[in-house]
Amino acid sequence: MNPLENFLLKIASIILFVVIGSIILSSCSSSSPSPSEQKPEGIVLPVAILGQVSDVRRKILQNTLNEAITTKFRIVPQERFEEAQEQAFQELDYEQCTEDQCIMLIQEMLQVEHLFQLEVIAEGQMVQSSLKLVTLYEKKNKTDLCEKCTTRQLIDSVRKLTLSLLAEVDTSGMDVVFTDPLEIEKKEVPEPQKVEPKPEVEKPKPVERQQQDEDEDKPSATDDFRLRVLGGSFTSASTSVSSFSLAFHWMGFGIGMSDLFYKLTSSGNNYDMTGHTMDLAYTFGENLSYTVGLGMIGEGKGIIISESEKYQTSKVIGSTLFGLLGWNFGSIEALMGYQDFDFKYENFSNGNGTEISEPLQVTAWLLTLGLGVSF
Repeated sequence: MNPLENFLLKIASIILFVVIGSIILSSCSSSSPSPSEQKPEGIVLPVAILGQVSDVRRKILQNTLNEAITTKFRIVPQERFEEAQEQAFQELDYEQCTEDQCIMLIQEMLQVEHLFQLEVIAEGQMVQSSLKLVTLYEKKNKTDLCEKCTTRQLIDSVRKLTLSLLAEVDTSGMDVVFTDPLEIEKKEVPEPQKVEPKPEVEKPKPVERQQQDEDEDKPSATDDFRLRVLGGSFTSASTSVSSFSLAFHWMGFGIGMSDLFYKLTSSGNNYDMTGHTMDLAYTFGENLSYTVGLGMIGEGKGIIISESEKYQTSKVIGSTLFGLLGWNFGSIEALMGYQDFDFKYENFSNGNGTEISEPLQVTAWLLTLGLGVSF
């Protein structure tokens, strides 16, 4: 096999390793996706109280409601809801600002179809819990009545109401098209002409807010810096191969170094070879990353010990090819790789003028494991 064919074979091996590894990791991740990523968003209003209900009990019931809702929805943060609520109050006239109209406008602004509200009515020793679900197209309501209820009984009642209502909600394949509630209102009841002009109210700029949210979701510049450490080893009856690599990556590009240690016992001779390479690499991908790289040997040392002689050399040429798969867990990443070495040691001498004319070719490959840190 000529050198070109050998080089192409190594490139093909690394590509095959990366492809097979990515298929395995992708199948694992797709078979168990994050539940929170599949859940649609839902709005949960503060618990409405009518009668004598303590603030502590109200807070407990609110937490119970939120916990049950999160089994099927991601709750819209309170800050986002309050901003949309304030904007709805500014955009609607006093005559239009009914409860239903405001709720529909808030849902449209947040692009959220499902809204939940729990109402607790206390009269003497009787407590009625009523859970309401409002969508753009329908309303649902579940109620429960309890007499001389303890807080524990109310918690169980609210949880039962919530899970019962959620069982009737189908979120699969949800594709919501929002209709402006003011347009519906105008079709049903003509809006009277206004004598006085409506004062202008500076409206929030959705485009700027969307850009701000996107900027917040983007990783900071420091997340592009990665430090990686890898190692691998293989031992058999007559051969021992190990390597250690250290690399620094920025904006996808990486520079590093690797050390190879190769020992062989054959025909009564002991071979001890080392090599130090300077590596260049490129990484692409986010949660699942791929790295390919090439290293060129800078220095090395070879020792051959026979029964009566010891031959040494520091003249070595060669290169290494490698591929890595990385799985990110926040600022930490787990790494698995394949490393292929091809070194040639020449001009062995025993120090007395005796040389070995034939060069020693060392080829080896290793599976490597390591960790990376983003900072």
